[in-house]
Amino acid sequence: MFLRGEGFHLGTEYTLAPERANLKVNAVAFIEHHFLRTGDGCSLRELAAALGHIPCEKARRLVKQLARDEKILRFPGVPRGLLPIGEQARALQLLRKAGYVINPGKLELVAPPVSNSPLPVPIELEHIPDIEFGGGVQHGSDGAGRRPGGA
Repeated sequence: MFLRGEGFHLGTEYTLAPERANLKVNAVAFIEHHFLRTGDGCSLRELAAALGHIPCEKARRLVKQLARDEKILRFPGVPRGLLPIGEQARALQLLRKAGYVINPGKLELVAPPVSNSPLPVPIELEHIPDIEFGGGVQHGSDGAGRRPGGA
């Protein structure tokens, strides 16, 4: 886990794991952890405290950037309005990166355009009905085989 300590208690100060020095990664990890533990979003002050008591203004800028990058969901003006992105949103992100167009109202998918050009139209071959094959048998348009010169 990214945080050390026993259990989860609101107001508890967390120590960040040293292997995650990136502030963005720690912020997303804390928001996910908080949501999994409480079932609720976290506040800016809780996030600022969890990230080493950074100023709330810096936490606000960080949250805006994470929301713009679609790493978290942000609901301005809503108490505890910082939520992790769910599995559905992550799946939609992967589809967008693959080139799919998604209609957010109906969640309709439009496949990305195929870069391969279509196959060329085949050339029509002309059928030549009376060709002599080996053995002297001619095949006419009626399909019956006959020998030249009689019977």
